[in-house]
Amino acid sequence: MKSLKNAQKGFTLVEIAIVLVIIGLLLGGVLRGQELIDSGRSRQVVNDMNSISAAYYAYQDRYRRVPGDDNAAHGFLNAPIAPGATGGDGLINGGGTVFTSTAGQERGLFWGHLRNAGFVKGATDSAANAQRNAINAFEQQYGATLATGILVNGTSPIPSTNLICVSVPPKAAQAIDSNLDDGLANTGTVRGTATATPNTEPAATVVAGAAGAPYNNASPFYTMCKSL
Repeated sequence: MKSLKNAQKGFTLVEIAIVLVIIGLLLGGVLRGQELIDSGRSRQVVNDMNSISAAYYAYQDRYRRVPGDDNAAHGFLNAPIAPGATGGDGLINGGGTVFTSTAGQERGLFWGHLRNAGFVKGATDSAANAQRNAINAFEQQYGATLATGILVNGTSPIPSTNLICVSVPPKAAQAIDSNLDDGLANTGTVRGTATATPNTEPAATVVAGAAGAPYNNASPFYTMCKSL
């Protein structure tokens, strides 16, 4: 009987406490690891945005034209801007949206020009591949567009002619804006609009009537745009 009683004994409070501590440490390590991963991805997006901006200006320095808007790029591009397009006006116009650029139009040609000129990595074996939007560390997209009517706060438009945009989660958006600009969604040279789905065209207004608006974690995604 004594042996049977000993066999039926449960865990002591000390043993349970030790197990709970171990579980807590494991959970904390997992969460901390995910936070570090997300932080690293945000830093990569910052680096990419800066690199794309640098490529944009390097292209202009070399060719004296805006990538995507260069109607004399047929010498090194698989598919130049078609006759009659708006090439040469200094604006990245074109069909599609920021994140679904149409091949042969300026938003897609932006990537084709930079890739074929060697300023941005990516395949150049075909026009479609060369003009495909770049992918960010969160497995969403980058895109380029003109700034007219985009990301306006009241009567204050984003101070740029052309923009580079990216789709990211809200925590990343806050970190990216804080690193590149003022950390606020509706002021400065980096602005963002909350979106329900990723890779959504930036809105004409950011946060209507708000001043100094932070990024809201209640929104699943943000489309952020930076002045080029």
